[in-house]
Amino acid sequence: MKIKSVLVVSHMYPRDYHPAGGIFVHEQVKALRDAGVDARVITGEPFWINTFHPLRVISALRSWWRMGGYDWELHNDVPFIKFPYIVSSRFLPFQAHFFTYRFGALRCLGRMKKDFSFQVIHAHTSFTDGNAGVAISRKYKVPLVITEHTGPFEVLTRTSFLRRKTQAAINSAGCLIAVSKSLFEDINRQVRLKYPDRAMVLPNVVDVRSFLQTERRTGGSRINVLWVGHFVPVKRVGLLIKAFCKAVGQDPRLNLTLVGEGPLEAELKALVDELQLTKHVNFAGAADRKQLPGYYGNSDFLVISSESETFGVVAIEAMSCGVPVLSTDCGGPADMIVNSSLGTIVGMGLDDLSDGLLSMAKRSGDFDAHYIRRHAEENFSASVVAGRMLEVYKRLQ
Repeated sequence: MKIKSVLVVSHMYPRDYHPAGGIFVHEQVKALRDAGVDARVITGEPFWINTFHPLRVISALRSWWRMGGYDWELHNDVPFIKFPYIVSSRFLPFQAHFFTYRFGALRCLGRMKKDFSFQVIHAHTSFTDGNAGVAISRKYKVPLVITEHTGPFEVLTRTSFLRRKTQAAINSAGCLIAVSKSLFEDINRQVRLKYPDRAMVLPNVVDVRSFLQTERRTGGSRINVLWVGHFVPVKRVGLLIKAFCKAVGQDPRLNLTLVGEGPLEAELKALVDELQLTKHVNFAGAADRKQLPGYYGNSDFLVISSESETFGVVAIEAMSCGVPVLSTDCGGPADMIVNSSLGTIVGMGLDDLSDGLLSMAKRSGDFDAHYIRRHAEENFSASVVAGRMLEVYKRLQ
């Protein structure tokens, strides 16, 4: 049966205030639409109630109930609807999202189902969107696919309630997809898969058309190392700076550009000053997707220093530009750096990272940018991943 329509349920989706949020979900939906599928998104928007005062709570609940025309909006030609769901830092723990998100999604579907008849539901993450997807699937008798992105996966299994509900959603889906082998292994360790033959690994889509290979290889007297991300603890940028300090003492050609922002930025800048690295480390600030190809094109290699990555989209963006990748053994990047012609996977320690920087610097002129680009296109492009996704949908009909 030809798949003509798919409903995507994802709390992760680009917003005006966070345009990069859930971009990987948006790219997958775009890929499906490019393949001729009418794929649309419903995404939960938190409705905050931060008071204990009974009358104010009642007033807020009335306001929430009156909300919603549930009109389709467009984000880069993808139709989506935002539905409000109740959250509170005062009286509703994260576990309560199981009820409020599911109720909000069902209420939204009850109002717009007549306008959009879907053949498949595709939920992104198991606990919040997955359980909403289960409820929608049962109500409308439509098969469900869940793609899990959460890392570390312990976030969804840290209490008995979370584990039970996450496992129930996974085992209710016609297919469970993990975006990397390492995440798939984490899921297997932490929940019991009732139907293991329904589970598989399928990567995120990366729009390789937006990240094109450029003619460059700086080399010579300067080796440009690039890091892209958010300055948060899991990215371990402090460790990277210390490893870089050790490496630059042996190879002064090394220069590090940090593209991003975040809560640790001031602390990291102070560390660079303390280590007297200001001539070798540049804080470039945040960059949008249109600016990123320029940074990739001016680098000799990308570095990922994370403690944990379920996927690592920046690695594929870099490879799409023909740039090799150095990564710690943090999960997802190991699915991309499958041989030494694409980069290097190193251990998690400071010395491992420092040695990796030196090794990549020595090899910087040896990488074949065309081969790296081709690897990204053949394994992670929109057409390839969308084609595999459509095969999953067809099997469920």
